[in-house]
Amino acid sequence: MANVAVVAARAGAAVSLAGGAGDDDWGVWLRDRLGEEGVGLDWFTLVDAPTPVAFVTVAPGGEPTFRLYAEGVGDALEALGPRIDEAVQATAALCFASNTLVGARERELTMAAREQALALGRPVVFDPNLRLHRWRSPQEAAQCARECVPGAFLVKANGAEARLLTGERDPSRAAAGLLAAGARHVVITLGADGAILRGGRLDRDVPGVPAVFPVQPGGMPLDDPALNPIWEAMDEGDLPILHHSFFYEPPYFPGYRDIWGNLAIARAASHPWGAQRLLAYALLSGMFDEYPNLRIGFAECSSGWVAGWLNRLDYQQAYLSRTLPETKLTPTEYARSGRVFCGVELDEGEAITQSVIDVVGDGVLMYSSDYPHGGCKYPSSPEIVLGWKGLGDETMRKLMSTNASNYLRM
Repeated sequence: MANVAVVAARAGAAVSLAGGAGDDDWGVWLRDRLGEEGVGLDWFTLVDAPTPVAFVTVAPGGEPTFRLYAEGVGDALEALGPRIDEAVQATAALCFASNTLVGARERELTMAAREQALALGRPVVFDPNLRLHRWRSPQEAAQCARECVPGAFLVKANGAEARLLTGERDPSRAAAGLLAAGARHVVITLGADGAILRGGRLDRDVPGVPAVFPVQPGGMPLDDPALNPIWEAMDEGDLPILHHSFFYEPPYFPGYRDIWGNLAIARAASHPWGAQRLLAYALLSGMFDEYPNLRIGFAECSSGWVAGWLNRLDYQQAYLSRTLPETKLTPTEYARSGRVFCGVELDEGEAITQSVIDVVGDGVLMYSSDYPHGGCKYPSSPEIVLGWKGLGDETMRKLMSTNASNYLRM
C-alpha cells in the first residue's frame, strides 16, 4: 500500500499509511521517503522485526508477478492494533489489500477496520493483490478475499485474481460476479490489453496501448547490433520506442557521477539529457532508415530542448558527416515526418511550446499532465494548456490528441 499512498499524495490527496515497517535500514528509508512524499505517518510505526521486501517480475503480456518476503507484516500491524479504531475514525476512506489477511491476528485487525469503516459509511477500496506463495492454498486466499468484497466501494483486481475470486475467465463476467457479490464498482486490469470498469453506470473498456521502453546495459548504445532483433520486432509490430529519463534510481542518467552533490542541478539536467542522448543515437545511427516504422517518444523529460537539440544535430551531422552513416533525412526532417514525439510540461508555458513548434512543426509535441508528479495541476491541467490561445485551434487539436494518437497508433 505504500506505493498507493505515494500516488495519492502526489495527486493532492490527504493520505496516511497505517501499519509499519521494521526498525532497520529498509524501514527507516521507507518511513523517510513516505514523509518526503507527503504521506501521513501518524499511524505508521517501526517495530523490532524485518521490513517486508517484494520483488516484481513482469510477464511479456504486461502482468506483474510479486514475490513478497513479509515476515514482519504481522508485527507492524499488531503494534498498530490498539490505535486502529482511532485511525479509522479519523479517515474519510479506507484502502487495504490481502497482505494483512494471511495471519490470523493481522486478519482479525484488518477485518475489524473494514467493518468499522463500513459501519461509519466510509468508502472502502479493496485490492486483492494476492501473493499466493504466502497462503496455504489458493482456495484459502480466494475465500478470504471474497469476504472483503461485500460493501466495497471499489474492488480492483488483475485478470488472474478476478478469475480466482469468481471462477469466470471472461473479465466482464468476472466483474459482474464481483458486483453481484456486493461490490459497488469493479476495475479489472488486463495487462497489455488494458482494463475494464464496471458498476455505477460507469462501464468502460480501456484498451492497452503498447510501446517499448528499452533499458540498455551500461556501455551499450542504442545502435548496438545486439539490439537489432528488438528493433526488427518493433518495426514489424509497428511499436514505438518510449523513453523516460531517471534521476536517483537506475538506469541512472548519463553523467550521474558528476553532479557535485547538487540534487537540484542533477534533476534539472538528468531528464532532458537522457532524452537528448537517446534521440541523437536514434537519428544519427541510420536506425530510422533501416526500420521505417520506428518512431520515438519522450515522456516527462520536458520539451523546450527539442528544437535547439535537433538544430545542433543537423549541424553536427553535416560537419562530421565522414564519421556517421549516411541517412535519407536530417534529424529535423525526421522529426517533421512524424518519427519523433515529445510531451510538454505545464511549467514550460505557451511561449516555449510555440518556439519548438516554430522549428519542428506542430506534429511533434503532445500534451502531458505529469500526473501524479509535482508538475501536475490536478484536476486543472488540461484547462491550463487549453488556455494557450495563441497556438490556434488546429495546433491545439494536434497537441491535445492527434499527435499522441499518431505516436501510439491509437
